[in-house]
Amino acid sequence: MELNMNILFIGLALVIGVILMIASAQIDTALRDSQSSCNTTRLQNCNRGLLIISVLLLCVGIGYIGTNFYCECPGTKVGSLVYSGVILAIGIVILVLAGIIRSEASDCDKIKEKLTLPNVLGGILTALAATHIGIVLYSKNSEKLIGGKGGIQKEIL
Repeated sequence: MELNMNILFIGLALVIGVILMIASAQIDTALRDSQSSCNTTRLQNCNRGLLIISVLLLCVGIGYIGTNFYCECPGTKVGSLVYSGVILAIGIVILVLAGIIRSEASDCDKIKEKLTLPNVLGGILTALAATHIGIVLYSKNSEKLIGGKGGIQKEIL
């Protein structure tokens, strides 16, 4: 199977999942080392949410790559839209959780320092997923308008 944009997109989601898992571990360490006012249940729950999302990114990526390598499945464009939608939602949830952690840890500079990485990763995931959805939808619409394969579809998808 040739390496296409879908595989690269999901591969990047895998890498971001691993990095987010490391960032969540760093936030957990900062929470444990901080004073009691910084170590609230809400902060711990939001950090657990980041950890769960990083595992979800890994599972989604491995599942998508596994099915594409071992299956010549028709309708992979629909599948890529579903996966892109899931990744878009995950990116938005990462941004929301990082925002909650930032607002709850207003007096805890040590924890706020660790939030740069989840904010950047959530933004990257959201932007990439929205772009990928746009490209897939554009290529589908160009197929309908032109009556054949869209020019961008052969090269990217």
